[in-house]
Amino acid sequence: MTELLVWLTLTVYFESRSEPDKCQQYVADVVMNRSPDMDVRKTVLAPYQFSWVPEKMENGVLKPQFRPDINSEHWKRAESSAKASIYSTKRFNATHFHATYIPKPASWSNLKLIATCGLHHFYV
Repeated sequence: MTELLVWLTLTVYFESRSEPDKCQQYVADVVMNRSPDMDVRKTVLAPYQFSWVPEKMENGVLKPQFRPDINSEHWKRAESSAKASIYSTKRFNATHFHATYIPKPASWSNLKLIATCGLHHFYV
């Protein structure tokens, strides 16, 4: 598994593993859209970008107690969604997302809501 695929799968897994496949791919597309240089690791580890990182990572390494079961259905679906985003010729154009149960961040006032999928709002 390439570094790109690992980081993208981890993000999809921790941000949306219980969501429908379409919503998982939207999450992956947001990460890809925010990684124009294809350095998903840098994008994911940037401060204040993804909610799962501060709790589950330490110095850029996943804490052992949070390592997913890579044979689980959740992981396989997250990996499939990540691959679909990587190899897609037409990507969903959102650049930001948050859970529907969290208010839109004030700093996103210039972003436009373009879709809601599962428990996530997507913006551009």
